[in-house]
Amino acid sequence: MRRVKPRLSMVVRASAEAAFRAFLQVTRVPEWLPIVRRVQVLACDADERPERVAFRSQVGGQEVGFELCYRYDSVRRRVEWSAPAQSERQFAGSAEFEPLAAGTCLFHYEIEEAQSAAVPNPAALPVWTDEAWVAMKAFGEWLARG
Repeated sequence: MRRVKPRLSMVVRASAEAAFRAFLQVTRVPEWLPIVRRVQVLACDADERPERVAFRSQVGGQEVGFELCYRYDSVRRRVEWSAPAQSERQFAGSAEFEPLAAGTCLFHYEIEEAQSAAVPNPAALPVWTDEAWVAMKAFGEWLARG
């Protein structure tokens, strides 16, 4: 069963292009999202952007690993990600950066999640959908610090 959260949006103090480029730096995610401990880029696309990425997170005293596959739309400044089809935990999301006044943009963030019956203890896994707003705010603050 899939659960979809509404699209969240917030203004960030950076141009849409600068915010998009910063969001593409997946190896820097632990700098703004402390729950993520390690990031390893497994494959890049033809433009050298991360295409497959492995993450390790610490949640409730338990280390959890997961992999995401990324797709990009540079014209719309949009990033989409999803777990590989064989993953026990299925989730996907997107981030998009819409230009506003000089030096600001609108950051849109969506998450969709479903859990497989094969997951032995879903409560022990990170609940990304409940943390979407926290992640957005943390990214915006990190971006503002430059």
